[in-house]
Amino acid sequence: MHRGLILFYGKSEYVFARVQQLFISLVKQNFRVHILDCAIRLNLFAIVEESQRHFLNPDVILSHITIQRLFTPYQILTVTQELTPEILPVFLAPHKQFFDGDVGFKESMFLLGKLYQIWSSLAQKQHLLVVEKESYEHPVFRSHFPQLLKIAKESYRLGPSKNTLQKIRIF
Repeated sequence: MHRGLILFYGKSEYVFARVQQLFISLVKQNFRVHILDCAIRLNLFAIVEESQRHFLNPDVILSHITIQRLFTPYQILTVTQELTPEILPVFLAPHKQFFDGDVGFKESMFLLGKLYQIWSSLAQKQHLLVVEKESYEHPVFRSHFPQLLKIAKESYRLGPSKNTLQKIRIF
């Protein structure tokens, strides 16, 4: 069984739209996908449309996908610690919550470091996917993103091409 963190990143207008295609592929491979949407990036209509484009029943696809919305760094940390190997967690835009105006600079650094520790440990036991935009103005992102790239078993920068994901074989 493969394990590890796989990172998809790129410009916001590309990466979140492109990764919706991936959910269908994962379900077809019998994964139970658990989407942890940290910035309201999930588009269920896109998943339904993509399912229909492949002549798949959207109800069947969606029955293998669970969704959880997380709005604070503390929610993200708590839920991440409770994940189990039976599901494939997919984090959508988790960094956004760490750079919220309510989270101080030092607190952001500490909490993001803690998240990376948890992800690193979790990646030893199971798959996990992180989908993130390629940059934030927040200085903590610039200092921490290279650490995330080191934790990632594989990383893919997604661009405007719709065929990008078809070339990727992650499992």
